Amino acid sequence: MSKKPESSTLEVVPPEDMGSKSRPRRSRWAQPEGVRLDDLEKAIISQLQDDGRKPFQTIARELGVDEKTVRNRVGRMRERGMLRIIPTTEGNALRDCIVALVAITISQEGRSNPEAVAQRIAALPCVSWVGALLGRYDIIAEVVVESRDALARFQMNDLPKIPGVGLTEGFLVMSHYGSRGVPFVDELLKQSQ
Repeated sequence: MSKKPESSTLEVVPPEDMGSKSRPRRSRWAQPEGVRLDDLEKAIISQLQDDGRKPFQTIARELGVDEKTVRNRVGRMRERGMLRIIPTTEGNALRDCIVALVAITISQEGRSNPEAVAQRIAALPCVSWVGALLGRYDIIAEVVVESRDALARFQMNDLPKIPGVGLTEGFLVMSHYGSRGVPFVDELLKQSQ
């Protein structure tokens, strides 16, 4: 049973991660100094995680603040690169769409510059996102393709051509559950009260 596709979600990202798809996401190799959210920003983000299209007027009413305050805070968080509101699709709800995670080890050749390996993988057209891992794999990539054959071609042909890619292991995603964005924002808000 497929979940109904969500219209938009909210993603909190560090400033250097904003921009082109080929830029790396936050990695274990270069952790930027985080930005601290205040209680109102946490509450606004929590509201937007429920519905990324929620009107600022409704958010303001529910939080007991002025609409202009909400609008300004969202604008400031976007300018500082702390959040973006983007449409997303539920890959498994779409026909002719395969979602997979591919775990990747970095070869000895790539160890001198693991971020470059991650950037090259992230630049591939079928890659949604790339993350650095702790554990037996170094990198994980979410891949969205039209068929199992396309997934096999990606894993066996495309990835090995990237300098620094070592062993790979694919995991076919059968269903998605609990797509909430950053799940700890509500917890952070509760702790600050």
